Amino acid sequence: MKKEFLLSQTNLLLIVIPLLYSNEILANMRAPSLHYNAPSYALMVPEKQPTMPRLVVQSETLNVACNYIDCKVQATYHITSDADSDLEFTFIMPSLLPVQAHIAGRVIDATVEQDLQKAWTNETHPLASKSIPLYKATFSATVHVGNNHIVVSYVQPLSILEREYGYFTSSRSIERFVYVLSPLKEWQLADNFTLDVTLSTLHKRPDRDEGGFFKSRAIDCGQQQRQDKEGDRLILNTTFKKDFPNTLVCWIGDSDLLESDD
Repeated sequence: MKKEFLLSQTNLLLIVIPLLYSNEILANMRAPSLHYNAPSYALMVPEKQPTMPRLVVQSETLNVACNYIDCKVQATYHITSDADSDLEFTFIMPSLLPVQAHIAGRVIDATVEQDLQKAWTNETHPLASKSIPLYKATFSATVHVGNNHIVVSYVQPLSILEREYGYFTSSRSIERFVYVLSPLKEWQLADNFTLDVTLSTLHKRPDRDEGGFFKSRAIDCGQQQRQDKEGDRLILNTTFKKDFPNTLVCWIGDSDLLESDD
C-alpha cells in the first residue's frame, strides 16, 4: 500500500512539475516584435486656381516590387485635361525618402517634408497605438490639353509583424504593405476608370529557406486576385473599378502564417 502511495505521488509530481514549469515559461515569454510603418497615399487633387482645368482620371496603375524590408512603388496616373495649366501636386509619404515624378518627358524631384498637420495611428493593435509622423511630397508640373501621364516613384518601408516566436520555435514574421486610396475618390473619375495593381515579392527567402521547411510564401490583398510565379518572384495582380476600397492592405509571408492571421 505504501509503495502504491509513493508511486501515485511520484506520478502526480511528474504531471505537476512540467505544468508549473510551462506556466513559468509562458509568464516570462516576451511580447511579439511589431514594427509598424505608416502607409503611402494616392495623389491628391491639386488646389483650385482661377483658371483650373477640368481634370479627369482615366486610370491608375500601381506597381509595387517588394523585398522583406521595403517596396519600390511606382504609381502611374492617366489624366485628361481640357486646358494647359501649371499645377502643384501633393501626396502623403510614410518616410523622409526621395520621390521622383515623371511627366511630359521631364523628371522632377519632389520636395518632401514632414506634414505637421497629420500623423498616422495604427488602430488595429493595442500595442502599437502611438502616432507615426507622415511626410508630404510636393512637385509642380504642367498638364496639357488631352492625355497626360504622371508617374511618381518612391520607396516605402514595410511593416514587419512577428507571428511565431517563443523558446521552442524559430521567429517568423509577416510583412504588411498599406496604400491609402481615399484621396483618389476626390478626383473626377472616368466612367470606365480602372485601378490595376501589381504587387510582387521574392518567392523564397534565401536568408532562411536553405534546408528549411518554410518555403511557401503568399500574398493576400483581401480582394479577387491572381497570383503567378515569374523567375524568383511571386506576383499578385488585381483590378478595381470605381468602387475601389478606401485603403489597400496587402499581407506577405509564409502561407501558413497568413492563414492563421485571418
